Amino acid sequence: AIQFCSERLRDDKEFALVAVSHDIRAIKYCSDKLKEDKEVAIAAVSQNGLVLDSYSLKLRDDKEVAIAAVSQIGLALEYCSPRLRDDKEVALAAVNQDGYVLQNCSEKFRDDKEVVLTAISQDGKAINYCSARLRDDKEVALAAVSQDGRALEFCSENIQKLCKGKDPIKTLESVILHEQLQKEIKPKELDFAKALSAECKQATLEQSNQVAKPKARMKI
Repeated sequence: AIQFCSERLRDDKEFALVAVSHDIRAIKYCSDKLKEDKEVAIAAVSQNGLVLDSYSLKLRDDKEVAIAAVSQIGLALEYCSPRLRDDKEVALAAVNQDGYVLQNCSEKFRDDKEVVLTAISQDGKAINYCSARLRDDKEVALAAVSQDGRALEFCSENIQKLCKGKDPIKTLESVILHEQLQKEIKPKELDFAKALSAECKQATLEQSNQVAKPKARMKI
């Protein structure tokens, strides 16, 4: 065990990396210099992200270290620096590991559709922790109930009423498809109406010109 090794070995980076990769507790016996080494820190938090809590603010504010930690266990987000807790890439890595970590994300990310969809892809019930706006989003609701049917109870009242007594997945899929078709059809209909209106105006103008010409000849 590393605790019984010489100071020279406990200060050897290659030796420390091997030791930490086999037993996270080895970090405790590394030299002070290696405890603050980024590469050794990444090896350590990759084994147990929660040890991030024992590192200096400098390492907790290092994005690579933070992502390694939250990718191992999403709850390590709590130990990242304030700056990195507000970093979208770090938040995405955390909720991708554990959807429930969405509750520990900032209000900004709980209202970010990409972050929320990533979280509920891991746990549908995590929709309970997103913003009211996204709990009322049909695409978000569909993703949540598709992952876990019990997630419906955490969706907005509007979504729950829409799905009451029906298959929530089929209902939401149908409504989303209908809304998408409406968005696609309306611009085409508008273009057709504009084109038709222009043709009618042109035809009316031509007819007016044809009627006006004979009258002019009669006066002469």
